[in-house]
Amino acid sequence: MSLVAFEETLKNLLMTPEGSAALKSSEALKVFIDTAVLSPAEKNFFLSQPLERLDQYEFMVFANVVDTLESLFPFTQQLLKDQWQPLAQEYFWKYPMTSYQLIHVGEAFPEFIGNTHAIEQYPFIEELALYEWVEADLIAAVNPEYPDFKKTLIPTSPQELTELTPQLNLTALLLQLNYDISEIITFLKDHETDELPAELLTPQSKCMWIYRTLSPYRCRFFELTPLLAVWLSCVFHLHEIGETQSYSQTLDPLYEQLIKTSPGLSRTEFDHQFLQIVSQLMESQILLGSL
Repeated sequence: MSLVAFEETLKNLLMTPEGSAALKSSEALKVFIDTAVLSPAEKNFFLSQPLERLDQYEFMVFANVVDTLESLFPFTQQLLKDQWQPLAQEYFWKYPMTSYQLIHVGEAFPEFIGNTHAIEQYPFIEELALYEWVEADLIAAVNPEYPDFKKTLIPTSPQELTELTPQLNLTALLLQLNYDISEIITFLKDHETDELPAELLTPQSKCMWIYRTLSPYRCRFFELTPLLAVWLSCVFHLHEIGETQSYSQTLDPLYEQLIKTSPGLSRTEFDHQFLQIVSQLMESQILLGSL
């Protein structure tokens, strides 16, 4: 018996439009099973199952997927209203589950919804769904392993910028958005209507750092300036590849870039401006401490 072939047949039977059609009659089921790469015993197993039982299994799988999608994308569902159920059905068939962890069923949903007619009514809906997915994925993420660092320790002087190494909260992701999704979500939380103010429908470039706090355990966002986005991305990448650099080392290329447009800015002034930002990052739990 091939477990892989058996699981593939079961998935195709319960999670594809062809499989759904096969559950309409015993004859249709036999045609479907005959095309599967299964042993005679495995084929007999499927054909011996009552259609009502298989139909109930299909309904239960679909219901679980839809319930999961609704929990992952509550604001997307709020906007779509009557369109939600048929779109969920279409998504269910186009993107069958590939993991036993239900949360992963939503990973492709933002891209899917961005390729449907919903984008015409709500041009921001793909970004809204992406934002919701990122938050859910971060909440469910495994806790990263951190090196031994001093919690809450941050530089307070230019000299300490050269001595200390930043330790970021690694349960985070940078999102470059074309709409003010955080304001859209705030509006939808406070209003049951799907009619949004015109200003929220106007494209606005936003750079957001989405992250999971350590205490309390929840997702937050922090709107970034372009330079701060570059710095956080750089430090995050260094963590990923296992390299360490001091605050000053990570800031060097940013300062070199900045003085091209602000030649009168001294390095000391730049460092003091950054020190003010560091305290905000620590308070927000984007920065956890230093090495």
